[in-house]
Amino acid sequence: MQMQQYLIIIKNILFLGGIYLSTNTLAMASNNFEKFKCDSWTNAGLRMKGNVTLQLTSNNLEWTNGKLTVRADLIHPKKIDEKAFNKPMRIYLAEDKTAVYFLKQVTDRLALVRAQATVMDVKENRIECTIK
Repeated sequence: MQMQQYLIIIKNILFLGGIYLSTNTLAMASNNFEKFKCDSWTNAGLRMKGNVTLQLTSNNLEWTNGKLTVRADLIHPKKIDEKAFNKPMRIYLAEDKTAVYFLKQVTDRLALVRAQATVMDVKENRIECTIK
């Protein structure tokens, strides 16, 4: 009987330890981002006007101007050397599939081009950012 109780206690400890480790790992992964302060978009509509804050993680891009928040997923390249001085151009696709973002980053500066993916017209917007 005592052996079964010890096994149950050990299982509970392992279970709680696993939950603790997975929670800390997820919290650390979500905090691994770069934040940039950007100018206004060129050629922008009313919803896109204003200074932009851009956040980059290993696979995502998110920008906001206080009125609008847009998230995009990395589609090319899949692997990036974060320590490289001159990083390759990254291509992101907006979650709602309405725009493609082309990002070029050199050390603490980046340039971002947004191309709307519409049938009738191609509209391009640009911003330049510095690390915040």
